[in-house]
Amino acid sequence: MTPYLIILFAILQLLDAALTVAVLRRGGRELNPVMRQAFDLVGVIPALLILKLGLVALVWWAVTDWRFLAAFDAGYAGLCVWNAYQLIKQINKAKP
Repeated sequence: MTPYLIILFAILQLLDAALTVAVLRRGGRELNPVMRQAFDLVGVIPALLILKLGLVALVWWAVTDWRFLAAFDAGYAGLCVWNAYQLIKQINKAKP
């Protein structure tokens, strides 16, 4: 079960990064102050790549308890839903 949860985690990281970029390009803002600072320092896409690759590597290397992975996946799924909701709001707001 653990390899599937790690794969799901990686997919959720990609989805989160893509949704974050889409929201920011439409005028949204990053709520996480640490990420905002990273975006200012190296740019949005490089900061997201560094963070997401680092998180996936850390989870792959260090996490063996499937329950922890499932909880982490659920948290990131919720974050992706929130980002998708924000993107939909921006799209609907832009419609005449």
